[in-house]
Amino acid sequence: VESKLAASPSLPWMDELPRHIVPKTCKACVQIAQRVAARGLDESRAHHGFTIIIGNPKALESCGRSGFNPFQGHDEFVLNSDGSLNSATFDILRRNAFHADGAIVVDGATGRVVASGWFVGNISKGGDSGGA
Repeated sequence: VESKLAASPSLPWMDELPRHIVPKTCKACVQIAQRVAARGLDESRAHHGFTIIIGNPKALESCGRSGFNPFQGHDEFVLNSDGSLNSATFDILRRNAFHADGAIVVDGATGRVVASGWFVGNISKGGDSGGA
């Protein structure tokens, strides 16, 4: 598992990402999801059913909100300056954000963690393609 997690994930839909989502940010979020799914949270407890939303924070404001946002006013980024996964931010997310209900929101352009405990309140502004 470790060797698979260390490698940067390949994104089969890389060419389809909207301009406001930087591929490195998306890859870092996939790595976060892989680590949580493979290792669980604390004490190696399995964890599933979490959501990471990557997008434009301004555009997302009209779609939902976070009741209590521990990331408001803080600058936690999923990427280090060299483009690698920020392990300190991952640890903060692992210890705090994944234990609560609601999604984690990451700014697709900057990689800044915008919110946790975020709930979608309006799906009418979502995409018009894809899905089940």
